[in-house]
Amino acid sequence: MSSPMKLILAGVFAVTLVYVLTANSVLQRVSYDIYECDHRTAGKIKVWFKKVKTGENFEFTRDMQTKFLSIEDVSDNKVAFSDGNAFFKLDLANLRLVRDEKGEVVFFTCKLNAFRM
Repeated sequence: MSSPMKLILAGVFAVTLVYVLTANSVLQRVSYDIYECDHRTAGKIKVWFKKVKTGENFEFTRDMQTKFLSIEDVSDNKVAFSDGNAFFKLDLANLRLVRDEKGEVVFFTCKLNAFRM
């Protein structure tokens, strides 16, 4: 085998190895998604998920007050949870949060900040 062919094969192997290691979550130690949702009159809500799974706890900030809530349901790429009298459903695909509080429905527009390490 010629020297240029060896270099090409070594390069292909290196690129493939880097791709496999970065595309796979084997080396991933920390992962979280932060959804920052805003409504012009209802204010801001921040939802911080480490894992999007039923029963998992997450950080929830509303009106400058932070508390830990639990995910009640995950289906059709939507996460459902509640805070007192307010029921929330976060649509992960469309980045939209719906709050239903005592029959008053408010739609929030969200931004996703994802962190992976």
